[in-house]
Amino acid sequence: MKKISLAVLASLLPIAAFAQTVGTTYVSSAESLVSQVLGWVIPILITLAVIFFFVELIKLLMAPPDERGKRKAGLLWSILAVFLMFSFLGIVHILQSFTGASGGGQIDASQVPTVNF
Repeated sequence: MKKISLAVLASLLPIAAFAQTVGTTYVSSAESLVSQVLGWVIPILITLAVIFFFVELIKLLMAPPDERGKRKAGLLWSILAVFLMFSFLGIVHILQSFTGASGGGQIDASQVPTVNF
């Protein structure tokens, strides 16, 4: 069964390669959809990570002395999550400023490489 599915996928690969047309807005519409979704998802994830940090902090302060080690681990994981999120955003902004790229730009159809037959 796997050999048949691989053969079907391999036979459909040229169709996908020659499906490129000039002047369509599929690339720009997909890019705008991804940027809109990420524009909503990233702030929500950061908000959830900060809320998780404060919940873990309150749990640590309210925990009895014998459970504080477990609560400290949860607090460390929440700090790590917030740190990694902001670090990732910082690296993306540094790369954007270094390369001159900006988020949310449009792709011109004349910039897309084509194959003429």
